[in-house]
Parts: sequence; C-alpha cells; structure tokens
Amino acid sequence: MPDHDLNDEPLNGRYANDEQLAALLQEEIVRRESQDREHRLIDSLYPDTGELSRDKYPQHLAFFRGGRTYKERLFGAGNRAGKTTAGAYELTLHLTGNYPRWWEGRRFDRPVRAWGAATTNQVARDVVQRRLFGSLVREIGESLGESYGLGTGTLPLAAIHSITPRAGLPGAIESAVIKHASGGYSQIFLKSYEMKREGFAGAEIEICWMDEEPESAIYTEALTRLMTTGGIMLLTATPLYGQTDLMRAFYEEGDRDDRRTPGNSRLLVVQTWAETPHLSEEEKQRTLKSYSPHELKARTEGVPALGAGAIFPLAQESYTFAQFQLPAHFARCYGLDVGWQFTACVWLAFDREQGICYVYREYQRERQTPDVHAADIQRAGEWIPGVIDPAAHASNQLDGRNLMSEYLRLGLKLQHADNSVEAGILRLHQQLSDGSLKIFATCQQLLADLRYYHRNERGQVVKKQDHLIDALRYAAMAGPLFAKVKPAAKKEVSLAAPARPWAWG
Repeated sequence: MPDHDLNDEPLNGRYANDEQLAALLQEEIVRRESQDREHRLIDSLYPDTGELSRDKYPQHLAFFRGGRTYKERLFGAGNRAGKTTAGAYELTLHLTGNYPRWWEGRRFDRPVRAWGAATTNQVARDVVQRRLFGSLVREIGESLGESYGLGTGTLPLAAIHSITPRAGLPGAIESAVIKHASGGYSQIFLKSYEMKREGFAGAEIEICWMDEEPESAIYTEALTRLMTTGGIMLLTATPLYGQTDLMRAFYEEGDRDDRRTPGNSRLLVVQTWAETPHLSEEEKQRTLKSYSPHELKARTEGVPALGAGAIFPLAQESYTFAQFQLPAHFARCYGLDVGWQFTACVWLAFDREQGICYVYREYQRERQTPDVHAADIQRAGEWIPGVIDPAAHASNQLDGRNLMSEYLRLGLKLQHADNSVEAGILRLHQQLSDGSLKIFATCQQLLADLRYYHRNERGQVVKKQDHLIDALRYAAMAGPLFAKVKPAAKKEVSLAAPARPWAWG
C-alpha cells in the first residue's frame, strides 16, 4: 500500500504507473463529469418504485442490513440472482461514503481500505472490476473515447481519482484511489485466489469482498486482515463446491435473517431463482438446459451442490419427516460406531404395518470414555438393542481394552453389525429413494453429514464426517433382525422373526 494518510490529498496521477494514462484519465473525467451526473449506475440500482424496486429484493436488503450486526456475511444465491451486483453496490457505498437515505447496513464515516477478490486474475478483471469500474481499461495509447467505459460500473467516474494498471494482464486494474464523501480518499485493491494465502497476508483493511468461494486458508487469512480495524467480510457465492468446510460454517452454523444467535459472527442469506424478479421464466428454462443435474440446486436455489461424487444425490425433502410421538408397538434398535475421536449412535424405529423405518434420534460426542457414552445411550432406553462395528473387538486407543467387551460390561445390549460398506450404502440409497426410510428433521447433524457424504475422483468413499452415517448403516443392515418392542412388565417381546417378511430383510 502507498505510504500516505488516506485523508491527505494525493497528487494527481501519483498512483498511476504511467503519466500518460493519468493525463488521459483526468481529461476523460472532466469531459464526462456532467454526463456522469445524469447517467450513474449506482443511482439506478434498488430504486423506490418500478418493476425492479428494492422491496422486490428482500434477500438483498437482508444481506445489506446484516452488516450492522455481523462481521462475516455470505450471500449464497443461484446464478444470475444479483449477488455480485449486491457485493459491488455495498462496496461502492463504503468506498465513496455516499449512502442512500434508505440504507440500514454498516456505515463508514471515513475513507476505507478494501479488497475485491475473485477466483483468477482474469475473472477479477472481467467480473469484479467490470462491475465496479465499468468496461475494461484499455492499453496505454489507445483512445479513451466512448468505448472506454470507465465509470459505467457502480463507481461513478467522478469518484475515481486515479488507477494503477495490473502488469501482465491487458485491461486489468491492480488498485484505485476513490474520492470519499468526507473529503479523503479510499483505496481498493483487486486480488485473485491465484495469489494463494500469502497474497492476502500482511495488510490491514476495513472491507473484503470475495466473489465466489475461496479456499478456507485464503478466507481465514483475509479475515485476519480485518481483526484490528473492526472490518467486515462480504462473500457472494453460488456454492458449487458442495459442503466444504467454509460453506458448512455458514449453512450449518450461520444465522439466518429470522434467527439471531447472540455472539454469532456469521450471517447466511440465500436467494433462489423463484425469488429473483429480473429473471423471466423463458430465461430460466433456457438456462436450465445447460446445467448438470447435480448442479441444479446450487445454481438455482443457492444450496451447496452435491457434486459429481455425491453418494446420496437425493433431495432431502423427500425423506425428511417431522418428528412425532412413536407408537409403543414400533420395534426399535440402534447402530453404534465407536472410537476415541468420535463415538456416534443412531436410533431406528420400525413400523411393520406400513413397512417404514424412522430414524428418530442421533448422538455424537468426541473424546469421552465408554462409561460416559454408555450412560448417554442408555437414557434413550436401556431395553433397546444395538449393533456395533465389528472393529470394536480391537483394542481401543486409550488403554488397550476391548471396546465391545467394555460396552457389554457397562450394560449395553449389543450384537455385531454387518460392516459391508458398499452393500450398506446401496441399502440406504434404495430405502431413501423408495420412501421406506425416513429421517426426523430433528436429526440435523445426520442430515448435514448425508449432504456432505461423497466419493473422491477415484470412486472411494471420503472418510470424513461419516460417523453417524456408519452408525445408520449398521442399524439399517442388521436392525430388522434385532429390533425389539418395549417389553411389558417383566416380559420382553422380540420381533426378530416378524409375522410377515420385512421389507428391509
């Protein structure tokens, strides 16, 4: 960054790499200033009235409003839902200090230092730069005529004091100095994820706008740059990479506009095509034809893509069920996946008459001893039998004891599970697809893990966030053989041999 106080008046052209470019830019500014006052893109966005008035974009307004409360915001939206425009619009307001009367978001009363970042240098030029500054900056020596277009983005031409071209990429801007309403000067630097984590280190900024999802290391480094300034992070993205750690942090842990959690620093705002008034039905149908099936929910609803390697590429609405009081005649069992790092348990209830199994309870804790886990599991019903990973016969990592024997000693009623991974996955997929397996909506961690569950490029199951799924697989494979109804007084009724063939057996 230049070594000057942002409130000091910089010399004209001081930040341009070429004096000729600075002179041409100043000439263009003078020539078009009067025209600029009448034709400013920033003033045409989010108008009071009209077909595209701001009241028709409640998600955009919620995203803006969240800046007053949240340090980190994600606008997770389908393609062409206006998320990039929203990011450019807010960044422009902060850079210039010219806020509209209706603005309810964060305000800066002083010049700011900001970053605008995208996936590659070329995308940063063609998307982020173009949305902020207008048409591309032409090579030195070319005419700055009407086709030049600087000032046709959200930043008015009169607000652009000077620019620094990016070496090695024709038409690209590296940084710019922007006039602020306070009389000082803001700075904007354009970056790309090609710069890796190191390219986002060592600076202090007030605002970072990232258009599309970066690697977690880059995001964390950029977030660190905001620590001492009380700054804000804007992330606008179509979640095409699925349930990455970053997307999970927002989609699973972030607040929604209608749910406020004290102390939470993250806000998630989602916008679908159905909530986007500027997209016509004809446009939607024409564009849909170019998308792969596994991308549809991400590109149209802002829901993290399942990915080409998704193991359960099913809409969760098709198998998620509202919680209800389970009848006493439903047979029950659980699957148990054990280990020192994580121990997970999933409970199933079988409706023999309808041929439906309900996943009604989940449990997962880390770094606890078997006695702690056993006590928690027994609270669901000491009479309920379970099936456990056969690997539990091996010595545990803590003291070498046999986990299977340890849990039996603690009172759990356990049998060995069938640990055939591919057969179990196929069984789950079939039952989720045909409606014979339903999951209570209260089992949120299991549902989140099912969304993430995927294969790598070699077709192997990725062993991450899968403990509850393994427990479900054990119970689904062996449960029909061992499930029991709650016993009457001093009498246990077993449904190991049901009156008619069970659909799961």
